[in-house]
Amino acid sequence: MFAQPWIEPTSATLPSRRSTGPRRLRKTVLVLEGELDIGDAVELGRRLQWSVQSSAVVEVDLRQVTFVDCGILGVFVAAQNFADDLGVAVIVRSPQPPVRKMLEITGLSARFQIE
Repeated sequence: MFAQPWIEPTSATLPSRRSTGPRRLRKTVLVLEGELDIGDAVELGRRLQWSVQSSAVVEVDLRQVTFVDCGILGVFVAAQNFADDLGVAVIVRSPQPPVRKMLEITGLSARFQIE
């Protein structure tokens, strides 16, 4: 499910001395691989939630993902909703044709920023 390393923080934004808020990474990359189904949903949800809470931008790299089911799509929607509430950008990168087709058929391709 997760290629190693699964997360690639790319430089942190450090708070000022007066700031009491948490440190936020500029960007977090989650690299996923293989077939993702409902059995992967809980762990993926945890990792996406952490990433959204910790970063200004979350990139979900799907170039090695060959299949997603509706449970995973639900996790993506929940993460996008959470990100919208926090003002965090989520980018879905390089979905393979079967995954892109699932996003299009379900109408979710309009919901996500896909590159």
